[in-house]
Amino acid sequence: MPKPLEKSLEDEFEKKNEPLSMRGPKSVVDRFKDLAKSERYAQWEFLEILMDRFEETGGFHPKK
Repeated sequence: MPKPLEKSLEDEFEKKNEPLSMRGPKSVVDRFKDLAKSERYAQWEFLEILMDRFEETGGFHPKK
């Protein structure tokens, strides 16, 4: 018997979204949240932007 529609949609959501929890100084967390909000990004979107830029620029040790 197939799953009810609601359950299968819930399963798909869970497969595509993973929880993330990090601890840090309140000032850093607040700054991150404020920047994401002021630029109208979800926190996960803003984190992705930061990671993409980090990789594009070669990280802490730029490629020569």
